[in-house]
Amino acid sequence: MTAPAAAPRSRRAASLSIVAAALACSATWPAPADAARAGKPAPPSLSISVDSGRKTLGRGDRVTYRTELKNLGARGTAPLQITQTLAPGMKLLSTSPKGSAANGRIRWTRPLPGGAAAVFETTVEIGDVPARYTRLAAVACAAEPAGRPIVCSTRADRVLRAASGGRSGPSWYLIAGTVVLAVAVAGGLAALVRGVGRS
Repeated sequence: MTAPAAAPRSRRAASLSIVAAALACSATWPAPADAARAGKPAPPSLSISVDSGRKTLGRGDRVTYRTELKNLGARGTAPLQITQTLAPGMKLLSTSPKGSAANGRIRWTRPLPGGAAAVFETTVEIGDVPARYTRLAAVACAAEPAGRPIVCSTRADRVLRAASGGRSGPSWYLIAGTVVLAVAVAGGLAALVRGVGRS
């Protein structure tokens, strides 16, 4: 008869375990003030920007993304992980300085002295972009050695489609229609000339 009471106790125990786990996880990600009180160094003060120099992107375009990272503090940083994403339809051509590419992301690792800046460039070619994408975005981030992001920046450019009046030439059916119309007009003029000649 005492068995039904065991279930509430087990649920309460499970709830307490979840709360304890949540508190334990939160303790591993302290806020900057908590980190300072715990004697841990606060994250470096950084700024980051990424730019393509473009407003629109179309098939066949070659684009260079320029990521600039600045250390706004006076102290140097530990080796930072700098990353930039590649949107669907982008084919990587080159990076400067040389970075590693995996899973649609370019990665560089380097420290940054106090007050210094560093530039990272990625050149891509635009290929077949899925139809659901109206913009292509590149996201650049700088992270601590453990992988925790410190700063991020995004650049999004509009996708040009051939059907929306991009840089592609006239459609084949427009050319064919023009040819058919020209042939019809020429045939009509020839018939008119023959009719005049018989009269």
